[in-house]
Order: sequence, then structure tokens, then C-alpha cells
Amino acid sequence: MDYDDVLKNVGQFGRFQKYILALIAIPCMISCWQSFLHAFIGFIPPHRCWIDNCDNLTSSYKEAWLNATTPYTRKDGVYMPDQCEHFVFNYTDYTDVCPPKHLKTTVKCSKYKFDDSEFSSTIATEWNLYCDKQYLVSLAGSVNLAGGFVGSLLMGTIADRYGRKTAILICLGFLAIFGVSASVAPSVVFFMIARFCVEAMESSLYYVSFVLVMEFIGPDKRVLVSQIIQLIYSFGEMTLAGIAYLVTDWSYLQLVTSVPALLFLVFYWILPESGRWLLAKGRTDDADKIIQKMMKWNKCLLKDETVQYGTVQSDSTPKPLESTSTSDTDTLFDSTKHSYSMIDLFRTPRLRLRTILLMLCWFLNVLVYTGVTLGATSVAVNSAFLSFFLSGFVEIPANLLSIFTMSYFGRRITLCGSFALTGVALISIQFVPNSPDYSWVLLLLTLLGKFGSTVGNSVLYLFSAELFPTVLRNSGLGLCGFISTIASTIAPQMQIFSRVAESLPYIVFGIASLIGGFASLSQPETLKKNLPQTIEDAENFGR
Repeated sequence: MDYDDVLKNVGQFGRFQKYILALIAIPCMISCWQSFLHAFIGFIPPHRCWIDNCDNLTSSYKEAWLNATTPYTRKDGVYMPDQCEHFVFNYTDYTDVCPPKHLKTTVKCSKYKFDDSEFSSTIATEWNLYCDKQYLVSLAGSVNLAGGFVGSLLMGTIADRYGRKTAILICLGFLAIFGVSASVAPSVVFFMIARFCVEAMESSLYYVSFVLVMEFIGPDKRVLVSQIIQLIYSFGEMTLAGIAYLVTDWSYLQLVTSVPALLFLVFYWILPESGRWLLAKGRTDDADKIIQKMMKWNKCLLKDETVQYGTVQSDSTPKPLESTSTSDTDTLFDSTKHSYSMIDLFRTPRLRLRTILLMLCWFLNVLVYTGVTLGATSVAVNSAFLSFFLSGFVEIPANLLSIFTMSYFGRRITLCGSFALTGVALISIQFVPNSPDYSWVLLLLTLLGKFGSTVGNSVLYLFSAELFPTVLRNSGLGLCGFISTIASTIAPQMQIFSRVAESLPYIVFGIASLIGGFASLSQPETLKKNLPQTIEDAENFGR
């Protein structure tokens, strides 16, 4: 009896699985908080030069005397005080007059005053990262994402070799340590190093948690549960907006979103290891204990059967796997004799092609998802908190729709359809007249693109987890996470195309989505199919 058949007998989504899902929910939200935290702590508020004789500790960003001290520039159709220069003042006759007499020339700011109406402090205001130093804010974000490269590769391998539970505990512990360190950073360099380490842990925490839950879920309930996890992540985005609204100081915000990870180190005692992973590693006795506990919680029975590697047999005495060959290929297919790494994803032809195409789909979808989000979140509202909240909220109907489409039409068709919807919506933006009267059409198409890419994002997590074999599942998802991090790093740079034409970035995103749609069609359908356990299973899957 296959492990998925065991789950069908003892409960595909019973009390035991709901318990696991409840335990994992908050760590998934913590992962979301850390992933998007830079949007708030790295926010660069409107700012201007500090004017001697006029500014003091109680002065505001906008003052009546600004017209006489600071040149104004047009930004987004609104005249704002110049952020980096002020007039050269003549103090020959008056040294304490506000506003002082000025010449027509300007000079760069030596000190700044920022608009604190939304944030009391950010890393930009903490270390004066304005104007010629403003690049350090984006550099901090890029360094933050670079940590995801390391985490995706490292923790994916650890999860496959030493267990999902072990990887989750490592991520939670070090995320809290480095998160607290970032909150008390004495310099921007120290901050970047700490946030690099935070992202290395955060990027893997979600992937490994997702896999752990899914490996306890039966085939008929995987779509529902995968989308529940996606909804939890979307809820994390919305709650982060609320937390940031209440905690407007960047250091306290970093602290508040990091410390809760320490509380979940109790997982050592209350979180079970993946039974599927235990079987794949030949630890049948430990796996049997998990199955017995699942049966008790779900009030189901599996009469006179003991779990073996990949099967459940009526004979209670474990029997070793028979092997007629000691070749490298046979050892590769037998997880009890082989220690796996990401390289094994490329050793066999069908799994190699499947892995490459999944990497392409992840890259293209995340590129579009991130790029559209950066361009759409501030379209309808001016509040950073409300904009971020809406960008998370739009994902809820997308995730709910994907539950229906994946269950009835399958993963492959849903993924292809989401790419097609996104591509058509974004390419259509070039036909919208550049006029305020049509701004609602631009907003609608942009949100439709975000909607489609969110559906694609939801499908890819589940689809990839089902296509990779158990012995390489976390390594596969870790590799895809690595590729997606590269895509999210590149996405902001796509705005450079807007210098040629404002709609050109959306055209690029649209074409990328259509390419992803064609790539997804070559994958086998996994709807109501048993998951592959070994590389041999993966090679035969879909034939």
C-alpha cells in the first residue's frame, strides 16, 4: 500500500492534519512579515533640506516660509519642496532672520527634515540615506534578497537530509536572533549583514513549512490545504500593514516581527516530523509511530498493517528492499543507500527536463508578480499602509478561485490559464490612452495582471511539491525558491524600460507570462495522483 493510500485510510485532512496546519500558520505569517518588511523599514519619506534659523525640533515638513528658502519641483503633477537642495543664503546683514535673504543659486543639503506623518523613523531617516546616499536603501533591499539565495539552497538540502522539523527549528531560532540583531544595528552595514541572515532563514521557513504540511495531506485535499496556506500568507501581508501602522519606528517594527519566532521553538516537543520523509529515509519505526498517532487523532483504523518504505504491508516484520544490481543508478533510486542533493535533480532525463521547466515557470511568474506589485500598489491610494493592505487583499479572491480551478480542471490547465490571463491583461495596457479619464482602466488591467500572477503563484507551490519526488522535494522547492529570488531582484530594474515607453515594462511582463504558459503545458497532470517517492517514481510519473 502506497503512503498516499495510507492517508486515504487514516484521514486525508482530519484532526491531526488540522493540528499541523494550525501549528505552521504563525511561522508562515512570520516568514511573510520578514519577506516584505523592507517595504516599510526601507521606506523613504518625503524630505527636504533643514533650514537654519527656521527649522527646529518642532517644525514640520511643510512650513509657510518654504517658498522663500527652497526651490519647488514638479512630481507626479504636484509641486513639492526640492528634496536635495536649498537656496544659497546671504547672511551678511542678518544672521537670525527667518526666512533669510537668498541668492538665486542653490546648494546641496547638509541636513534634512522629513515628513513624519506616516513613519516616525525608517532606516533612511536613521542614517540620513537621502539623495546621493539613497542608493544604500535599495542596496539594503538587494542584500536582503541575496540572503534568500543562500537560504534556499542551504536549508532545502538540510530539510531533505536531516528532516523538515529540524530545518524549521533552525530557521525559527536564527531568524529571531538575526532579527533582533538587525533591530539594534549601529550602522547600515551591520543592518545589511543582519538582514541578509534573516532573509536566508525566512526564505526557507515558508518553503519547508509548506512541504511539511503537504506531506501529511491526502491527494484529494492537497488543493484545499495548499490554498489555505496561501491565504495565511496573504493574511500575513495584510496584518503586516496593520502592525506597521501601529509601530511606525523601524527598529521596534523589526523587533516586534522577529521576537515571536522564539516562541515557536516549542515545536521541538509538539511538532511531528514528516511521516513521508521518515519512510523515504528508511526510518519505518518512527514513521509507524506517526501513522499510529494520526490514526488515533483522526479516529480511523488501518488493521494489521505496518508501514514500510513506500508501502504498507500486512507482514509486521520489516523486509529490506530487494536489489538485483549494485550499479550507481540502482543506488540512486534507493533512498536508503543514497544521500541526495540538488545535483540529483539533473541526473535523469525526465526529471531534469521537468526541473528546468519548473525553474523557468517560477522565474517568469515571480518576475511578473513582483514587477506588477511594485507598479500597482500605489495606483489607487496614497497611503503606504492602505496600498500594501490592498495588494495583499487582492490575492484572496485569486487564491479562492485557484482552489476551484485546480480541483476541477487540474494544475496544468490552471497554471497555463493564469499565465495567459496575466499576459493578455498586461499587454493590453499599451492600448489604454494616457489620460486621467482612463486611469481606472489602467488600474483594472494592472490588478487583473496581479490577480493572474497570484493564481500562478498558488499553483506553482502545489504543482512543484507534487512533481518533485519525496527524497528531493525540499531540494527542488529550494532551487525554485533560489530562482524566484533572482527574479524578484531583477523585477524592480525592469522599470528602466519605462524611459522608452511607459507601457513597455508591462509589455515585457506580458510576453514573459505567455512564454510561461507554453512552458507549463509540457508538465504532467498531478490531479488526484499519488506523489512520487523516489527518483524512479518521478521518472515514471506521467507516462
